Amino acid sequence: MLISSLPRYEALVQHIPVLEKQLSALMSHVKICRDCNVATVMADSYAKWLQRLIESLRLDGTEHFFAVGNLSKHRIVLQGENSTLRLSQTGQFLVPISCPPAQLVRFISTKRSDSQYLMQQYDRDYKVEQEQMQRCQEELELETLMKDHNVSMPQMISCCRRLRQQHSELDPLLKGARLRVTQFYSVMQDGGMCIPWNWRT
Repeated sequence: MLISSLPRYEALVQHIPVLEKQLSALMSHVKICRDCNVATVMADSYAKWLQRLIESLRLDGTEHFFAVGNLSKHRIVLQGENSTLRLSQTGQFLVPISCPPAQLVRFISTKRSDSQYLMQQYDRDYKVEQEQMQRCQEELELETLMKDHNVSMPQMISCCRRLRQQHSELDPLLKGARLRVTQFYSVMQDGGMCIPWNWRT
């Protein structure tokens, strides 16, 4: 990017929240955001996509697809143009920047119930996971218990339950340990231990 273009770019970035708010209002207050882990979604492309969708909703009247019900608990996450339009495991609408507005409207209209179910399932699993991790840490007297991001909640729940079931055998071995649930066995430089979620004795 040329230094001379920085003021225009900064102005564009500052205008993005305004566009997000306008689009959210047209779509029953659904939350709009960029995937911060996808570097390919640049601010200018994101702003253009927001503006195009706003204009389409206003011209075509497709905002009426969202007139029934409130979408404030739902979230649209804009991703790179090579991604696919889909629901995440947590119920988020994952949308490629190349997605035509009309296609997005149809997708949200037809997948809204599925999104709601996945969000509720996520909330239930999260509560169970936190409970199991706390009980596991207390019963095995671990110093810390963590997991890698690629270990799903059902996997972590299963792992903790199995650890607790065998706490009488494992307690002497793991007491005071810093345990991390991953996909592999390893000993970290600081002395912490990694075990796979589907560990074997």
